[in-house]
Amino acid sequence: IWEKVGWFSEGIRHATAVEMRRERMHEKDTGQPIDRKTRKLTFRQAYTEFEKTHLPGLKERKTVMHWANEYVLPVFGNKAMNAITGLDLDRFKASMTEKGLSPQTIKHLLGLIRRVYRKATAWGLYFGPIPTMAITMPKVDAARLRWLTPEEAKEMLDWLWVQSLLWHDIVL
Repeated sequence: IWEKVGWFSEGIRHATAVEMRRERMHEKDTGQPIDRKTRKLTFRQAYTEFEKTHLPGLKERKTVMHWANEYVLPVFGNKAMNAITGLDLDRFKASMTEKGLSPQTIKHLLGLIRRVYRKATAWGLYFGPIPTMAITMPKVDAARLRWLTPEEAKEMLDWLWVQSLLWHDIVL
């Protein structure tokens, strides 16, 4: 079935057409019309449901709640979920970098946003684009290199000399 969405010159963007197609496909697959009220779903409402339903089973529950309340909800809490764009998330990422957060923490924050969107979609609360697909996650170098000081190396070799000459020679 062909349906006219609109022209680019009329303000219709690719994301709008994709969202409309997703809604039509959902209606076709389930046989139920989509509740258009979900278009007004704010990120805070989706996160509240995520917190009540999904978070109790996670061991990092308190950490996730801290991230949400401290960083994510003040920025995106009152925005409609379908109004948050990849550009908004890139700006969020830049502002978190300016605040001095590590790339790993920023990756966790963006991952939290992605999880809320995916759960809201899976639960049928939200039918729209997921903006985290439009951004690149920060690159994290988790390698931590530290060399032994000469004193630490001497202490370790002295201890190995007593424990095992073989391992002393291997380490040396």
